Amino acid sequence: MVALKRSLPRLTVSKKVASYLYVKVTLTCSEEVTCAANVDVALKRPATILENGSHAEVGFTLANVWEENWVLLGGWETMSKRVKDTVEEGITNFAAEYYKSNQ
Repeated sequence: MVALKRSLPRLTVSKKVASYLYVKVTLTCSEEVTCAANVDVALKRPATILENGSHAEVGFTLANVWEENWVLLGGWETMSKRVKDTVEEGITNFAAEYYKSNQ
């Protein structure tokens, strides 16, 4: 959250529409001290699901409106810093896109 507030100090949050900056990290390490991580940073917004061929609402979901994803490979000694840096990079990239789109 600190990285988000630092990157987007002017971001206003509407209570009418719940958008989520979603950060997901999946990490696995082998006994040989090799690790693989998947880092996903996405902006999700509520979306209405319409029935095929009509305007009838059949449900709701959270839809990705912006997303970046990375796969990291390497030793366990450096993986936590690499994951942290990658999450911060994703938040910074989102902030840049947000400001570019909302000028």
